[in-house]
Amino acid sequence: MSKKAKWSIGGGAIIAIIAVVLILQFVVPSSGGNVATARFGVPSARAAEPIGHIGNGKAAQAVENAGSADKYVYAVFYRDNDDQLTKVRGLVESARKKVARKSEEVEINVSDPTEQDIVNKFGASRAPMPLVLVVAPNGAIMGGFPAMQLSDDARLVDAVGCKALEQTMKALQQKNMVALCVQSRKTTDNAGAMRGVEDFMKDPKYSATTAVVTADPSNAEDMKFLTKLGIAPNPTVATTLLLAPPGSVVATFQGATPKDKIVAAVVAAAAPKAGGCCPGGSSKGCGPTGGTAAAPQAKPMTSQPVQAKPVQVSASSATSATAPTTKQGK
Repeated sequence: MSKKAKWSIGGGAIIAIIAVVLILQFVVPSSGGNVATARFGVPSARAAEPIGHIGNGKAAQAVENAGSADKYVYAVFYRDNDDQLTKVRGLVESARKKVARKSEEVEINVSDPTEQDIVNKFGASRAPMPLVLVVAPNGAIMGGFPAMQLSDDARLVDAVGCKALEQTMKALQQKNMVALCVQSRKTTDNAGAMRGVEDFMKDPKYSATTAVVTADPSNAEDMKFLTKLGIAPNPTVATTLLLAPPGSVVATFQGATPKDKIVAAVVAAAAPKAGGCCPGGSSKGCGPTGGTAAAPQAKPMTSQPVQAKPVQVSASSATSATAPTTKQGK
């Protein structure tokens, strides 16, 4: 029986995400992971796009502008200008000096009526305050930390990830599946592995709900991400991982893989398990319906052994005060 790997990516309210926060340890973003935007359809393109419109408040605009400038945002949500907020400001400033990626700090008072768009967008109103959310330029929530969980800046530094991770997280948070293509100049069967993914993405049942992300195992920062998914260092064969929200490794394929094998893994993962996959044992609403493939959210399975340990990735968010404080990065 194959080992099962699962890593959760929060997609609901921040209060729910904070309960399961474990951060992937990446410091320096890489240029290795990239989405094949021209070849694979709308979800793939969206995974690489800037954060987009959040709201009309000054803080929301500051976060949007940071994303357009390819900057991370350390968003600090708060209610009271107290010692805890002072502590958080210091830790954020320290973290920003340690990461290679350009970043900004944006502070958001959750009681400010002009900033309710961004507060509601990230579900921050019910979270413990102050709260730091780390947002990638594409809007992916990379980490969420109440001040009580921060004794130093380590988590804030580690929340900054590589491009492949950012794009994967965004797609999963949008409830899309992800075809993660692990290839480099040193891996064999690259063309055959990609051909199967291309054929899969030509099927409208799957292209509408799947993003394609590539990661280069010869790139050190991409490899940190891939290690968490069970990919051994220096792979010699192209590997394709199929992930489903909230973050299950549904299947792992080695080398050239035909479309029908990928489809079979999706169908098997989406099918109701014994007793039904819904509360009370009902199978109603489970799996693909209405001619469109639903992203499988049943118990994860793998086509080949995956040695990844369970990892949970926190969500991030953006914050600002009545007059938002925006600190420029490098």
